[in-house]
Amino acid sequence: MKPFLRKQVRLFHTYSAFTVGVVLISMAITGSILAFRSQLEPLIYPKLLTVEQTGPRLSYDLLVSKALSAHPSSQLDYIRYFSDPKLPFLVRFTNKDFIHINPYTGEVLGIRNRYGHFFGWIEGFHRFLMLDPKIGEPLIGYVSIFLFIISITGIIIVWPATRKALVATLKINRKLGQRPLYLNVHRTIGLYASVVLLLISITGAPQALEWVKHSLFLATSSHVETIPKGLHTSSTTFIGMNALASSVDKLVAKPSEVLIHFPDSGIAEAFAIASDAPHPNARSYIWFNSTNGSIVKYIPYAKDAMGRKLALWALSIHTGQFGGIGFQLVLFSGALSILILAFSGIRSYLLRKSR
Repeated sequence: MKPFLRKQVRLFHTYSAFTVGVVLISMAITGSILAFRSQLEPLIYPKLLTVEQTGPRLSYDLLVSKALSAHPSSQLDYIRYFSDPKLPFLVRFTNKDFIHINPYTGEVLGIRNRYGHFFGWIEGFHRFLMLDPKIGEPLIGYVSIFLFIISITGIIIVWPATRKALVATLKINRKLGQRPLYLNVHRTIGLYASVVLLLISITGAPQALEWVKHSLFLATSSHVETIPKGLHTSSTTFIGMNALASSVDKLVAKPSEVLIHFPDSGIAEAFAIASDAPHPNARSYIWFNSTNGSIVKYIPYAKDAMGRKLALWALSIHTGQFGGIGFQLVLFSGALSILILAFSGIRSYLLRKSR
């Protein structure tokens, strides 16, 4: 690369990092905590998130009535349950309050808002900075795109012209002086971390920006399925969650997780994840007629559009739900590297300016 062009890329890299650096640091801190959420949360909230199997599960409609008795002032949103016998039955209301219920005894274990507890607040800050989601989510999405660009430009700047220089760049030289050492740390850590940061950025953007998610459909020439919006029915009587759950079990063999929304305009939307699904968000979508339980539309994961499959894969990768503890450590190291890069980059820049 010509010196003039390299200088422009370096300037863009530097000032882009300074512009979105504060948000990137906040995302790194919250992301590093969320990387191990699945292991830490049950230890912090054992009474809410673990139950003891003492017999058969109670009727889902009965469990919903228990939730309504505990939270009578809000509108029902959906139920969520799992095949794991140690997990509670969840009922969510439209204000994002979850009622945790023991599915074997009907005992209400507790109430908590999705973003009203420690991990919930961390998730909310990571996803939309605890702002209005209509503002915060797009902001985080564009910062993810900036992280991708910063990572690419960093590779361009650091990548050496020879193999010997590359080997030297991959090692931290502790014999260097103060500013050269910070610069060496920034380049070396950045080169190693760039692969993880690129992965974090490209899997995070579709979760926050609809146009990025839609671009996955365009890139894969995927057909966007028409989602049922409502039905004209003569009855408004809801057939109940037991009937819908039974239909889900017939469609998806041994689902590990099921989520069923309460009816809206005669339609009850649901998704289920099969026990042999390739990743934890491989969702099969079902829309029911809420008055008689008939299936309005069913999209099994295996036959879903490639664009949506990529978006769901991105969700599992970005949240560390795929790959086990090893991949969680990779995500944690990527988040930690942002803090190291921010410190070493700022320190190197200030030392250069002071001279």
